Amino acid sequence: METYTRTNYGELYKATGQKFEIWDNAKSIISQAVKSKKIPAAHDSIVFDRKSRASGDATHHEIYDIHPDPLRVLLCIRKTEGSRYGVKTLSKTYYIIKKHGRGVKVTETKKSVAAKAAKTADCELGCAINVLEGKTKLKLNRACPNGIAYKMLAIGDDGGLYSVYDGSPWAIGQERFERAMRDHNGGLYVYETAEQAKRAPFPDNSKLAESNRVIVKCKVAGNYCRYGNKLAFSRVTPESIEAILNA
Repeated sequence: METYTRTNYGELYKATGQKFEIWDNAKSIISQAVKSKKIPAAHDSIVFDRKSRASGDATHHEIYDIHPDPLRVLLCIRKTEGSRYGVKTLSKTYYIIKKHGRGVKVTETKKSVAAKAAKTADCELGCAINVLEGKTKLKLNRACPNGIAYKMLAIGDDGGLYSVYDGSPWAIGQERFERAMRDHNGGLYVYETAEQAKRAPFPDNSKLAESNRVIVKCKVAGNYCRYGNKLAFSRVTPESIEAILNA
């Protein structure tokens, strides 16, 4: 039996070490599209120095869905570049690739719909492509439907609340705004449950990494982006302290 998994972004993966006919056929028509110069070839010239600074660029071919009958592939072409801060995604373009006579037909599809359709498709093949072709409707479960989320904050020496990561101040009852943008380019991070917030990871170089922390119940609103359990909302208002940690 062919089994697949998806990343939090919707990218499709086959089980490691297994050979799947549908997957191999999908890779074959992607290769055909490259040979006919309808899509750019994949490459990766990014290298890292001793300080983890990156240089070079890359073009990735990421399969987001496969429809077996007739065979169609939803492909994301993701372009990245290296910098002293690491690797940055420059663009994502989504295409549906299918056989057309002896060749292949490549059609660019709407980025926002393609990504959302893949994220909600679970591991069933063809669901995202059916949405993009108008055969089924896109069904989305909005995050935090009751407008409540949870955030881990640090307790400062003055007893105030601050961001663990950058040390910026937070105050109960005071809304903060930062436009949520894809690929971690904006937004205020929260979690749907207090338990998820308790497990929130932070870089070792976070400004208040050694401080005691609290879990704060927040009111959230506006646009948001999802990164697995982590959510980036545009508007977040701390309402109350739910738990004290490291005390």
